[in-house]
Amino acid sequence: MKLGVAINDTWAFFSDVYALFQKEHQTSQFNPRTYNSPFLNGRINRYFYQKDLKTFLNNNDVCFFEWAGEYLAHATMQPKQSGIVTRLHRYELYQ
Repeated sequence: MKLGVAINDTWAFFSDVYALFQKEHQTSQFNPRTYNSPFLNGRINRYFYQKDLKTFLNNNDVCFFEWAGEYLAHATMQPKQSGIVTRLHRYELYQ
């Protein structure tokens, strides 16, 4: 099974779990490209972010989101190509 992992914040809670995932599954990480262009910087980065997210969702059977944040919100707005799993941290319920 192809398992994609998207982490927007810190790896502090996840490094051990990710090591276990790597032993059992073919894993990849979501790393959106960013460019520092003097013109249209926001539009260019937004375009590549959306393109990279679509590719990430299409290339994996299951996508795991460590935080219920920006990456998860944007992924749930895309056409469903893979399963989406997230680990919701307790304090995220109150934010």
